[in-house]
Amino acid sequence: MDFRNIKYWASSVAVCGLLFASCDDVKEDDRYVEAPHVTPERGVLLVDFTGQNCTNCPAAHETIEQLEEQYGRDKLIGVSVHSGSLAIRVSRTNFETGRVGLMCDEGEALSSAWSITTWPRGVVNLTGSSMNFDGWSYAVYKSIGKSSGIDIDAKVTYAGKEDVAEETENGRISITADITSDSDIKDGYVQFWITQDGIKAEQRFPDHTDKEYVHNNVFRAMVFPSLDGQKAEFKAGVKTTVEGSIDCRYNNKERWELNDLYVIAYVVESGKGVRDVVRVKVIP
Repeated sequence: MDFRNIKYWASSVAVCGLLFASCDDVKEDDRYVEAPHVTPERGVLLVDFTGQNCTNCPAAHETIEQLEEQYGRDKLIGVSVHSGSLAIRVSRTNFETGRVGLMCDEGEALSSAWSITTWPRGVVNLTGSSMNFDGWSYAVYKSIGKSSGIDIDAKVTYAGKEDVAEETENGRISITADITSDSDIKDGYVQFWITQDGIKAEQRFPDHTDKEYVHNNVFRAMVFPSLDGQKAEFKAGVKTTVEGSIDCRYNNKERWELNDLYVIAYVVESGKGVRDVVRVKVIP
């Protein structure tokens, strides 16, 4: 799949078929099989396309947690993108009644770009085809033990709008990534995503609905408007600096809690997917 030059406002017409969407069904014993031991040499981005009305999606969330435990959250970077007909839109949020939606426009565009029509589905390092979560463990195993040849040193700062010394929810997140590659990359891109942990919102299960389910790794936004990110050319051994910023969203539809926010910074090489990825907490 060519992931270049697709804008985050890409048409949602491609998802009309979601009227027939369903949850992928996987037997309980097949959901997670721990791969042989391997020492992580790089970050791996696992994008989980999910939904609050997807009854099998909590099992996929558990798979991500098990992979995080196996490899460490600094190496296995899971991102849950709520999308499609089984998700609840942010616009339907009503905090007074406890209704919280987690699907944003950027997440829906990502789902459309990958032609997701059943949930849960996952994509490893933004390359290849999407797969059911019984295949995530092996796909991560094949990638995480290989050196990326990329070093990403990402720093995040936060400043409140009224007073830079005051941590107000409506402030600005700024990211600076110093990136060094051991080889030339002519067709490279850098992207920053915002994710949030600890969101209490409803989630359907096969036999019940949990109104207090804790959602982690929730995709909130992308900093650069193109799905690819910002174009960047890398010379071997030469540091390249990429900067970006985004305003926090704290309103009657979205509440980005500062202490639960993370920046996901990654480098993509066209045709090869994500070369490396790091996760940085907004408020250490």
